[in-house]
Amino acid sequence: MNISTNPWTFQAADVPAAIPLAASPTGMVQQAALGTVLMTSSGAHGLSVGQWVSYIGDTNGRFLGFYKVIAVPSGTTALLQNISSINPVNGGPFNSVIAASGGGSMLINQVQQNIRAEDISWQNVPVTATLILRDRDGQVVWQASSALASSNAQNRGKIMWFNGLTLDTITTPSMVLITIN
Repeated sequence: MNISTNPWTFQAADVPAAIPLAASPTGMVQQAALGTVLMTSSGAHGLSVGQWVSYIGDTNGRFLGFYKVIAVPSGTTALLQNISSINPVNGGPFNSVIAASGGGSMLINQVQQNIRAEDISWQNVPVTATLILRDRDGQVVWQASSALASSNAQNRGKIMWFNGLTLDTITTPSMVLITIN
């Protein structure tokens, strides 16, 4: 991963493994401080304090979004601060107690701030490949799949602004170039 020079480059090796969460109702449990959630993974999560994560695939859809890890009580639990601009209740912070949930996956977020992308190029695309890029809230920014005859093919997309970047899927040996302005 290179985000120090333009264009930014990402490959399959830059995509951290998704962290599967425990099934509902123990995967995501709102805490007494309404903006915090106790996450329980189905195995060792490897998270550390200060990391940013994006939650996708929530059972009830109320916990989806962007969080900061504020404590790690154990290898399978983490206390998260809700930073999301999409959930709950159309972008507001947790303002009431909501039912616990679970399932889905936690993805490690690569870029937290807004990004203005002049161009996104998917290169070195093998015959069968998938690309999924998400914003920090877990919303799909660009999703593509290929059934191309050439591994040198390119697929270009044009995007102006998006809210952070979370890598979901980049098939080997392809690479994504994002020209930032």
